[in-house]
Amino acid sequence: MKNIQKLLWLLVLCLSASLYAANWNGSTREPESTKKIDGKVFYVITSAEELAWFAALVNGGKTTINAQLANDIHFMDDTSKTSSVNWTPIGKNNSYAFSGIFDGAGRTIYGLYSSQHKFAGLFGVIDKASVVKNTNLNVGKMQTTSKASDSFAGGIVAYNSGLVLECTNGGLVSFASYYSGGIVGWNAGTVSGCINGSPISASAPSYDYKKPYSGGIAGWNAGIVNGCSNSGTVTSFAGYSYSHAHSGGIVGLNAGTVSSCSNNGSVSASTGSGGIVGENTGSVINCMNGGSISRASYTGGIAGYLGRNSKMLNNFSVANSAKAGVTSDSDGSITNCYYDSDVLTGLSTVAPNSGMHTSDMQSDRFAWVLNTTNGTAAHSGVWSRDSVGYPIFADTIYKPIYRIIFKDDSVMSERYSNYRGLVDFPSDPETSDGIMFSGWYTDDGVKVKATTVFSKDQTVYAVYIDASEIYFSIRFFDSDTTLLDSQYVQYGKTPSYSGMPIKASTAQFSYAFEGWHVEPSSATEDFDYYAVYSETLRSYTVRFLDFDGSELQSSTYFYGAMPGISKTPTRESTVAYDYAFSGWTPAID
Repeated sequence: MKNIQKLLWLLVLCLSASLYAANWNGSTREPESTKKIDGKVFYVITSAEELAWFAALVNGGKTTINAQLANDIHFMDDTSKTSSVNWTPIGKNNSYAFSGIFDGAGRTIYGLYSSQHKFAGLFGVIDKASVVKNTNLNVGKMQTTSKASDSFAGGIVAYNSGLVLECTNGGLVSFASYYSGGIVGWNAGTVSGCINGSPISASAPSYDYKKPYSGGIAGWNAGIVNGCSNSGTVTSFAGYSYSHAHSGGIVGLNAGTVSSCSNNGSVSASTGSGGIVGENTGSVINCMNGGSISRASYTGGIAGYLGRNSKMLNNFSVANSAKAGVTSDSDGSITNCYYDSDVLTGLSTVAPNSGMHTSDMQSDRFAWVLNTTNGTAAHSGVWSRDSVGYPIFADTIYKPIYRIIFKDDSVMSERYSNYRGLVDFPSDPETSDGIMFSGWYTDDGVKVKATTVFSKDQTVYAVYIDASEIYFSIRFFDSDTTLLDSQYVQYGKTPSYSGMPIKASTAQFSYAFEGWHVEPSSATEDFDYYAVYSETLRSYTVRFLDFDGSELQSSTYFYGAMPGISKTPTRESTVAYDYAFSGWTPAID
């Protein structure tokens, strides 16, 4: 018995060891298995040791290998703590840039700590052939120790020339460095569908006049940042008194394209801070800021500063930006950009493009304005609404907002679809005798109804027809869908049924005709009417008879009730017999 108990305890200890791995000590271990995905071999990573082995292999020159996480990776046994063992990034420098595929499979890496001279992050440098996707980082720290102005840190990748897709960062990226981002420090490739919720900061030493840049997604962008969002606090500070520092809710400095991104984190910098980009020399398109902006010489709800030849198109800000609704200083072009003037009051510098009242911005029409550059360009299909509040990004559930114009000769009604693609139709126009309103039709003759899902801006037209020779098929059905009558009725005439529908009684109910499910009215379309009946619970007379047929009691009962008699029958004895009551035939039911 004692031996069995010892075996059980050993089993528990083994299970505990497998469930709660020890803190990572810098060791490596080769993964136990590989798998093929689309014909390519992937190492299956299950632990911090295996991930470190993979990094060492890449940093040893095998830069084209691939990996996929099989479970969450823990660098500490406590998911709320960060490791003190320094992590060397996968692709530690330009000479060993990672060019394979890394698929996090939606798993999360906890407790990663990377303190490096130049490139700090889960990945250091990845080239244009590389893909890093579906990877989540939580509870970690990235920092660079270089005093040079070309140091980079990112939650996922320090320096990206490839594709970073649908990754998230909930860790901490904080360092005395120059280019810091929640997802990538420097982006020359594409960052798409990524989310940062971590505080991000960058700063330069006091003796250096170089500019530090920090962004919720990327510190510097020379490529494409699309469909990303940030909710973390973003800050940057210049050490040298005459230097500049720039922060952006999405990108610190944008020299590429930032599109369809949203920021809800607060942003501050010693020089330029913007809800989307701190400094813009590229393009910012279809972005939304809801985070407060403060502490900068150049401050804007979208951009702190716009450089020459830069572009901002179809953006809006709904938060206090301390100085300007869109941007406080601009050498570039600003088109169709707005801020909420009810929220942002007392501006010292009025940004280009107008402010709007909250009620105007929280409307389907405003989403359409953003989609169409105020009706002057093709519909982008980017913006939708969730029926309340400001515009949101369209997806498979929330459809883009379209404008539908209802035109009846010279009378026009402008309406907008909701997030389901449906439009609130106007009432049918009134018609004169002999003229019938046929409905609303598109240019190509397709009839639209209140159930029509619109997928583009359209004008629909009221169509009328001469009703004198128009007849409609009218049918009358019994409640069980038996056809009672079929007739053709001229437009405007009221149909009628000559008979009286009858529904046979059942043992339980009798039925009386009450009318039709819809009261017959002037015929304007083919229509079916169905008979409606009221039901009455039937009642029955129950008689109790003595042995000789004489009536003892007669009562009326509703269907389903239990009959009963108030007294027990008796029968007088004869010379031959005595009698005792033994029941009823048939038995009471």
